[in-house]
Amino acid sequence: MKKGVHTEVMVLRCMYIEQLNIQSMYRGEQFSVIECSLKQKREEIGIELTDLLLGVVRQIIKNEVVPDGLNEQELVARKLKGKKKRNDLAIEILRNKDIYNFFTSIKYYEWESNSELKERNFQDYLTLFLASHHRLFFEERIDSFSKIGGRLRRGRGTTLSSLTLKKHRRRNS
Repeated sequence: MKKGVHTEVMVLRCMYIEQLNIQSMYRGEQFSVIECSLKQKREEIGIELTDLLLGVVRQIIKNEVVPDGLNEQELVARKLKGKKKRNDLAIEILRNKDIYNFFTSIKYYEWESNSELKERNFQDYLTLFLASHHRLFFEERIDSFSKIGGRLRRGRGTTLSSLTLKKHRRRNS
């Protein structure tokens, strides 16, 4: 490790320890951090999962809408490719019922101008995000149900899937 990089890593470790201890004091917790270590990517699955979930929360709050119908080149030219990929990932993750329920239970706080934490209803952000991306969330889901319906008509699939397909078709007609 080069000398400059090593110094930066040490400063970062000290900052983490200091910030974690500040949070402990602020919340009235009975712990203090004595040491911490940095981990490389793909070294700790818990850290990777936490990072992923925080990224989805960020996407939901930012609620960046990418215009429909743009091809790959247009997305790159408009510098929207990353936003689209992040939105697509957030939608894909939210399609899982258990994960969606987890996100509806998030307690979210924002700093007020008077330096106080104010609890916000994260469900409002989630609802707005899904409303802004309803085509991605619902239409692709209906397409996948249509594929299931085709398999059902050919004698494959389950009764539960056919009931789900009928339920979604009624809502959209």
